[in-house]
Amino acid sequence: LPAPTAPGDPAGDLSPECGVCYAFDLEGTFPECACDGCAQIFHRSCLLEWLQALPNCQQSFSTVFGTCPYCSRPISVKAEARGLR
Repeated sequence: LPAPTAPGDPAGDLSPECGVCYAFDLEGTFPECACDGCAQIFHRSCLLEWLQALPNCQQSFSTVFGTCPYCSRPISVKAEARGLR
């Protein structure tokens, strides 16, 4: 059972699902990125796809920068090299 929260507590709005695809388990991966502003969690691949779709998205080497889809604060994610783990 989830822990009780006070009415209006922002922590009560959190969910364990990805903020982009609304799923917890996405092809065997779980949300591993979180916004520093609102604490919403995201799958790395979902956040990367979201940020790359933004018109003001910027990339430096393997890091993509943009804004959180929930609170509009700056957020970034590292793009994993394909084929390497």
